[in-house]
Amino acid sequence: MLQQPTRVDLALSADVRLPLSLLTRYLFFLTRRPISQSNAHYLQQRLDGLKSLAEPLDTVDSPALKEAIALLRAMNPRTFYQLAERLQLVLFPLASAMAEIPADVVVSDSPLPRQFWSGFRRILLLFGPAIGIGDEVIFFPLPRWIKAANSHADITVLSAYQGLWEQVGDVDQIFHYTEYVTLLRALRGQAPFEGFDIVILADFERPDLSPAVCCEPNIPYYVELSSGTQSSFLVDNRRRWLHRARRALPYFANYYFGLDNLARWLGLSPTTAGRFSTVMHRTGEPPEHEVRVYVNPFTSKYDPSEAYWSRLLSSLFSKPPARPVRFVIDPGPNPATARFASGLARSTAARTPPGIDFDIVRPQDDRVPSLQKVFAQMERAHVVICSDSFAAHAAPLFNCTTLVVAGAGLENWRVPHRSSYYFDADAPIAEVIAGMRQVLKGIAVQEGERDHHPSLTGAVEQFQAAVRALQPLLDGELDGNFDTLCETYDTFVKANQAVVDHLLGRSPELGALLRDFPYEKPVFGIDNVRSIPEELRQDVVLHLRDRWEQWQNTNLYKYLSLMLAEARS
Repeated sequence: MLQQPTRVDLALSADVRLPLSLLTRYLFFLTRRPISQSNAHYLQQRLDGLKSLAEPLDTVDSPALKEAIALLRAMNPRTFYQLAERLQLVLFPLASAMAEIPADVVVSDSPLPRQFWSGFRRILLLFGPAIGIGDEVIFFPLPRWIKAANSHADITVLSAYQGLWEQVGDVDQIFHYTEYVTLLRALRGQAPFEGFDIVILADFERPDLSPAVCCEPNIPYYVELSSGTQSSFLVDNRRRWLHRARRALPYFANYYFGLDNLARWLGLSPTTAGRFSTVMHRTGEPPEHEVRVYVNPFTSKYDPSEAYWSRLLSSLFSKPPARPVRFVIDPGPNPATARFASGLARSTAARTPPGIDFDIVRPQDDRVPSLQKVFAQMERAHVVICSDSFAAHAAPLFNCTTLVVAGAGLENWRVPHRSSYYFDADAPIAEVIAGMRQVLKGIAVQEGERDHHPSLTGAVEQFQAAVRALQPLLDGELDGNFDTLCETYDTFVKANQAVVDHLLGRSPELGALLRDFPYEKPVFGIDNVRSIPEELRQDVVLHLRDRWEQWQNTNLYKYLSLMLAEARS
């Protein structure tokens, strides 16, 4: 029978506030996460990490806390979900007491000034254990944005993923952790993480550790970023202030754009230029004698279908290609995924025309982290075909044309890269194949299959001209240009509608390429913008920026750019 906490339990010392908050939050996140066979090791690793918090919690004579520690230590993958429910019941009243903000802390919703970052010399950027690899990749430009605000900053990264940050620019030192007690030491400024001017914790989920960090004397400044909830908290322990920001609903729903918005609130100046191609240090290049296609069908949450992927890959080229094509299939992280990859290669190779070969990524030096092996494959690839997973976020870093098979509900993860295309996993596979073929024609051209549409080329050129005129008006400040913005917007809408009407008429040929967005609806949907009062015009600009970012991230917008490039060549 579970014991009810006593008043002594609810008056736990400050020494256990932070480890108790860590345990409660990350236990909850773990219970909500689906886990695929290809990611079976994930649960064991996270349980080992949680168990490391037992020691710093075992310092208070509290019956409820003692029971919680016993349940925590008894957990294994087989008993996790059963014991986790019991443990959460024990922790809930304790954690509720820990979540209170100290009475002497002032709470503010004001954004930070741009000079905020100029005073920091040593910055610790750490990533919580509830963030996926792909979500962590979204944060790759953050060190660059910080150094743009303070060129003298020395940035240390602490990540649970070994091999992920080693090629990222603007990072000065890298640590890895498996036990959450290491994360605890970093959040407390304890060795080897003492002496940092500011600590930044980034995660997909919202850790809500700010109230506990307010009681940590060794942390002068603490920033908490949640890309999933798109919220940010800043603890200023010197002045005893807590600043907080939340996303302006419904805008910036995409997690890339949401991070940009949070960065602006923090006083940084995020730039889309260089978000991908210059972030990573490259060590290789794609071959010129063949088209190399890297295939990674695995996700951390769901298992792939061999029948689906075999038909997809075998149907992308109906004729021998003009250049040899080599598909390289990733074997995944364990024997089960390796067997899947072998079966996929065999079944697909038997159904493809001459000039197309299939390989499986061969084991390399075990001392090389698996993520580094994936990066090495992407560096040598022209095309990446994958599920909506880590690979979808990493491939644009190497300027790969990326074809992503994504299920419903994952729209906010779409990568805003000019060569990243998304295809509905629930669409008929024949439509997915047709849409992917349209993109691949510009990369591995098959004789007699290049499309020429002179009538459309002129409309696309007018569309591109309207885009070039509209972009700087939305990127900059208003500065009295509202009427110009309205006129340019009108021109863009008309040019956009012309190409949309033309291409929607070719929907069978384009297949699932045009299923990613409701193209038949108006792009922005604002009427009579000139009549809007001056004091509300910034709201209109915010709306237009959000809609504009969404439109730039559609398959159609990217496909139009591809068509124009092909026509000019």
